Amino acid sequence: PWAMQIVEELDSYTEVSPSGAGLHVIVRANLPEGRRRAGRVEMYDRGRFFTVTGDHFPGAPRRVRDRQAEVEALHARFFPPSGE
Repeated sequence: PWAMQIVEELDSYTEVSPSGAGLHVIVRANLPEGRRRAGRVEMYDRGRFFTVTGDHFPGAPRRVRDRQAEVEALHARFFPPSGE
């Protein structure tokens, strides 16, 4: 359920990861400064490689969409500034 909430919030191309146990939601956006990993959530906009599987996640859009505001909100929720 927690992952589906992210998929629905970002509403962009989503695919099943190579392991079959995770998802990649691909968007056009720039990440704010700060952390990139917390628990089972990772967010990157540069400096990383990953395998694109093409295994579309059912129900998700088939196009990569612009999601700057949504990425900023998600980043703030999962990676709050130090001291919060």
